Amino acid sequence: MSRINATYRAPEGDSPFVEMCGVRFFDGQAMPLDSEEHAELIAKLRTNQHFEVGGKKDKVEAEADADKSDKRAM
Repeated sequence: MSRINATYRAPEGDSPFVEMCGVRFFDGQAMPLDSEEHAELIAKLRTNQHFEVGGKKDKVEAEADADKSDKRAM
């Protein structure tokens, strides 16, 4: 089990909190999510422009992006 933080960034003038799949997120406050229990929610949040999601997948994606950048520089 690993924890992945998801942070809600409320659009200007919007509610300071939102609830998805039974989890309440407050604007600017990181919410730790269990990567196994909330796998579907985490996948959905990764595609939502109002959330920042951190965790192992982000690190892997960052490394892949760095590899692509290195190959372009060659």
